[in-house]
Amino acid sequence: MALKMPGVRQSGLQAMLSEAEEIAREALATCSRCLVCLAGCTSYRATRDPRLSPPRRLQVAARILLGDKPSEEDLYTLYTCSMCGACTALCPYGIEIWRLVHAAKMRLSLEGKALKSIEQVAVNGSRSGHSFTVDPSEPRRVLEEAARKAGVEPGGPGEALYVPSPFETTLYPDRLTETLKLLRGIGVEVTVSPSALDLGGNVAVDAARPDIGAEMLEKVIEEAKRLGAKTVIMSACGADIKLVHIAEKYGLTRLGGIEFVDVFTLVYKRAPSSVLKPDEEDKNAVLFTSCGFCRFGYSYACPIVTKLSGARRMKDKPPYTFCCGGGGGVNYVREKPFVETRNKVYRWRANRVMSHNVREVVTPCIKCYTVLQHGLLLARGLGKVRVTMLTTALLRRLEKRA
Repeated sequence: MALKMPGVRQSGLQAMLSEAEEIAREALATCSRCLVCLAGCTSYRATRDPRLSPPRRLQVAARILLGDKPSEEDLYTLYTCSMCGACTALCPYGIEIWRLVHAAKMRLSLEGKALKSIEQVAVNGSRSGHSFTVDPSEPRRVLEEAARKAGVEPGGPGEALYVPSPFETTLYPDRLTETLKLLRGIGVEVTVSPSALDLGGNVAVDAARPDIGAEMLEKVIEEAKRLGAKTVIMSACGADIKLVHIAEKYGLTRLGGIEFVDVFTLVYKRAPSSVLKPDEEDKNAVLFTSCGFCRFGYSYACPIVTKLSGARRMKDKPPYTFCCGGGGGVNYVREKPFVETRNKVYRWRANRVMSHNVREVVTPCIKCYTVLQHGLLLARGLGKVRVTMLTTALLRRLEKRA
């Protein structure tokens, strides 16, 4: 596929697609249809629909990458995949179906053939620097207000620039305030900027436009340098971890000497030992680890998240299934029948959580936080189980021991 875009991003995206095409050919020849992967796939387990099985997604993604035109049913198979990677962890051959799905979505997006609701996420990011809206004025206002509540002056100098998830400047400004309070509480000279609303992970991964995500990332790097920040703190969103990895691996953006660190790794490094030690309240909760932190965290993030939380692990599923069901853009899709399927997956996940008979579920990922609450609402479980961000739990612990 010939791409029409300037500079290093063209060669980077071309390399991503070429690698995926080669993997697709090998995967089609390698997959033995043993179906071990079915046990790890959240959407398949929730629906038992063979169109949502990993082998079916492998076939569809491979055909698109190798030049076939997708049918409506193919699009349904592709865009219901959360790209969590559980199937890869189970596969005896380690076939990276999530990677092929992402590349197939990327090809469709670059050709203007993606679902309109997914396309809009990329349009928003390109125009406003925010994945959720084309007009950045309201997220900027929310950012400034939330930051000041935490004692942080927006646009001021700092050793580290915190870049929020787009969820924090739309749905959850209180979570943003809590995260900034946590960072200040462990001694980080943190700042935020109305010009750095979104790192770009949702655009690069979920909307499958790494080129636009890389543009957003580049603007964040420029803003960090302008503010004198040596470090960019990534939000509690696994997609941002993936974007930085992709951008660095394929040369989509020069990181320019800026250090990128996720908020939990920084807390683990900088917080006093009293904050790192869980209390009894923490131990009574269940930890819902995310694919972003415990599969794509590149070996370091998952142990840190587990130690920081002190919560018990989910037991209804193997430890390799870290999927809420809303990743990969699933939570953004608005077309039918995707919404009905998504709600079925969310409800199933919430019911599995409630089967543990716990009062609190802690998660490091703000997307999982959103999906779990949505699922509990659908399953009539919001009053029975509380969903807590790990940043909230850590701030609670910090304030208790101050």
